Amino acid sequence: MQKQLGQFQPHEISILTGAGMLEPLGHPPANTPKFFSTESLAELRDNQKWLEKATDAISTFWRRKNGQKRAGRNGRTSPSSRASGG
Repeated sequence: MQKQLGQFQPHEISILTGAGMLEPLGHPPANTPKFFSTESLAELRDNQKWLEKATDAISTFWRRKNGQKRAGRNGRTSPSSRASGG
């Protein structure tokens, strides 16, 4: 997979699949390995518009995920602030 889509890391394939940017062969359950057509991957690799959208989808995924982490941290109090009453 890495070789077929060049710039994307293996863990990003699930992000692209979840965003509807990649369609696995058949109808695999969510928790199983996914297989993709080599021919389809080659076409996508050469499609500039698809690459731009895929890159945007990955950026959006990580921006949201990191934003959720930050929001969770900002809502907590540290043990030292609780001990000092603040």
